[in-house]
Amino acid sequence: LNRVVSELLEFARPGEMRLKSGNINGVIERTLRLAGSDASAKGISARFTRDDSLPLVPVDAERFTQALLNLFLNAIQAMERGGSLEVSASLDRETGRLGVRIVDTGRGMSPEMLSGIFNPYFTTKPSGTGLGLAIVHRIMEGHNGEIKVESQPGKGTTFILLLPLGRTA
Repeated sequence: LNRVVSELLEFARPGEMRLKSGNINGVIERTLRLAGSDASAKGISARFTRDDSLPLVPVDAERFTQALLNLFLNAIQAMERGGSLEVSASLDRETGRLGVRIVDTGRGMSPEMLSGIFNPYFTTKPSGTGLGLAIVHRIMEGHNGEIKVESQPGKGTTFILLLPLGRTA
């Protein structure tokens, strides 16, 4: 009940972001450490490919951590018997955005399922609230970013978080 209420309050909270110039590598590494024990307990290898050439980006580190943690935990829950969680970040100079790529070897999702995953209260889990991905979507909007997803049943899922490069106050 506490988790459901917390997620509901988070979803309802205004999306004001405190964007500060930050190193996305550090945010990803800290978040992966938070999810590390869950991954290890299920025999999942979690790996981040660090790129020290990435520029600083405007990010609300706390809120972006929350978005990543939701995605990491979903990925871990989608892998019943081991697997891998691969995270990387790269710069797309053409679009002027930094992309964070999260790839899992979980059960994947059908096109029908994909069409509703960012809707509040949509869930495929017996104990899910359906707010996790809606919160991720809202956090990305607050960063003036975008979230993309690709998935194939039985082969896993890839989420790509696109953050604009730019200046902060």
